[in-house]
Amino acid sequence: MIKWNIKSKLVFMGGAAITGMGVLLWLFFSTSNQVGNAETTVSKEIKHLEALVSLRMASKELVLAAMDSIVDQLEGKVLKERREIMEKSMALFKAEEARLMEAAEEAGELGKVADGRALAEQILGNVAMLGEASMVDLEKALRRQDGVELERLDGVIDEVGEALDEAIALLQNASAEELQEAMTGLAGEVDNSVNLALTVFIIGLIAMVFVMGYLGFSITTPIARLTRVMGELAGGKLDVDIEDLGRGDEVGEMADAVLVFKDNAIEKVRLEEEQVGAAQRAEEEKRQTLNEMADRFERQVKEVVDGVSSAATEMQATSQQMSATAEETSRQSANVASASDQATANVQTVAATAEELSASIAEIGRQVMQSAKIAQNAVDEADATNETVKG
Repeated sequence: MIKWNIKSKLVFMGGAAITGMGVLLWLFFSTSNQVGNAETTVSKEIKHLEALVSLRMASKELVLAAMDSIVDQLEGKVLKERREIMEKSMALFKAEEARLMEAAEEAGELGKVADGRALAEQILGNVAMLGEASMVDLEKALRRQDGVELERLDGVIDEVGEALDEAIALLQNASAEELQEAMTGLAGEVDNSVNLALTVFIIGLIAMVFVMGYLGFSITTPIARLTRVMGELAGGKLDVDIEDLGRGDEVGEMADAVLVFKDNAIEKVRLEEEQVGAAQRAEEEKRQTLNEMADRFERQVKEVVDGVSSAATEMQATSQQMSATAEETSRQSANVASASDQATANVQTVAATAEELSASIAEIGRQVMQSAKIAQNAVDEADATNETVKG
């Protein structure tokens, strides 16, 4: 089964066009041949008619020259100019003998005369008789001045000349009819050629309109649709419908390619949306991580502050205790003189208080160092988190 793709269609239409051109050429040459034959027939009939007219005129001139010579018999001869006319007429009959025979036979074949060949032989016989009487017998009779012979020749020349004229006239009329028929046939062939050319032109025009319409429907229109679809896809409209899918020609292949283009565009949009979503999720995770780090740092700092505050409170209590101890020491020093045992006890109390204050100060220093270490750890964790997010 033939796959009717665009190439096959174009090849088929090209073959049809070549075949049509061949038919047109055949019709052209056929009609041209018919017209040419008609023209040839017309041309031949014109030549026949011209020859017969010339022969009829020559026969009349021959008879007239002979009759004039009889009238002028006292001259004793045929005058030179009259003899030249006679010789010219006889020469013309001899030159046109074949054409005369052809015209007569054709007239007989066409039924214009009863027997064309017999008519032609009759004409040629009359010409011979007329020539013999006019150019030989008449010349002799004039030289002898033979009145009886001249009178006889006058009757013969008149009778033969009349018979010759009637025969040529009959053949001339037949040839004229043939010419008229040939011209009518030529006109008919020309009309037929014109009508045929007009018919072929109309058929060719209709065929061309059909071919152009078919091309537009089966090739140009689908390609225009695909062009529109590709333009819409290039403009970002991805929900456009693609027609002509599954066709068994190049248009179907183009439609399949456009479908691939559409699918790729849709996939590209999907990937872009996924990338945007991933970026948003990464940003959200980064923000959440930073918030958690900030909360954790805040808690650690709060713990440090709370520890420092507790140590300060403890130091304040110790200081107050030392102040009370100092006052007590001052009060007891005033009474030192009263009892040395009491003084020794007070000194020991002051020493114990001083050791306790020293321990409190050391604890405060330790807690401050621990708070600084916690703060440094929080800073390091924040830097590590930033590096992780950036990576």
